[in-house]
Amino acid sequence: MKLEDAFELFSKGVTSNGSCWDHVVGYRKASIERPDKVLFLNYEKMKEDPMSEVKKLASFIGHPFEEGEEGDEEMEEIIKLCSFKKLRQVNKANKDGHKAIPNDVYFRKGEVGDAVNYLTTEMIEILDKITLEKYNGLDIAF
Repeated sequence: MKLEDAFELFSKGVTSNGSCWDHVVGYRKASIERPDKVLFLNYEKMKEDPMSEVKKLASFIGHPFEEGEEGDEEMEEIIKLCSFKKLRQVNKANKDGHKAIPNDVYFRKGEVGDAVNYLTTEMIEILDKITLEKYNGLDIAF
C-alpha cells in the first residue's frame, strides 16, 4: 500500500486497531476519572526527561525508587530496556504464537518530529488539525 493511501485511511481512523486519537482520548479520560488506575504519560516528556518519567511510573505501580537509587545504574538500565532500539529487537509472538507485523515496523526511531522525513507538509497539517480537534479540552500536549 502506498503511503498516501495508508495516510488517507489512518487520518479517517480506518485501521485494524481503530482511530489512534480515540484510543488516546479514551486513556486520557480514564486517567482523569481513575488516576489511581491509569497513568497517562507524554512521549515528548519521556524523551526529554526519561528519569523523571521512570520515577513517576515506579511510584504509580507502588515501587518508588529508594533514596539514592535515583540516577543510579538501575534506572539507566530500565531506560535502556524500554528504548526504541531495544523494543525493535524484541521478537516475541502473540498468545496464539503468530507475529503479524514485525516490531521494527512499529518501533522505527522514536524521534520527536521525525514525521517531516516521511510526510508532506500538507499531511502534517491534516494530522495536527485532527489532533487539535480530538484533544480539545483534555490537556494533552503534542
